[in-house]
Amino acid sequence: EGILELRTERAWDMTRRQKAIITILGKPLGAIVPESGDRVTIEGATYDVTAVDRDPAAATYSLTVVGA
Repeated sequence: EGILELRTERAWDMTRRQKAIITILGKPLGAIVPESGDRVTIEGATYDVTAVDRDPAAATYSLTVVGA
């Protein structure tokens, strides 16, 4: 389970681009550590993970994703 968040950001050329972030809890994953190249399905849609950030305690992971 996780939270899907869509953000609109301005690129260097001043165009707006939408970025999707999925935040998931680390504890239910056990020994699994998300990494770039993984696939995640949430809210009926599948996404490819392009970047992973985690908090220092590995309590949450923030996955930058694109539609698969």
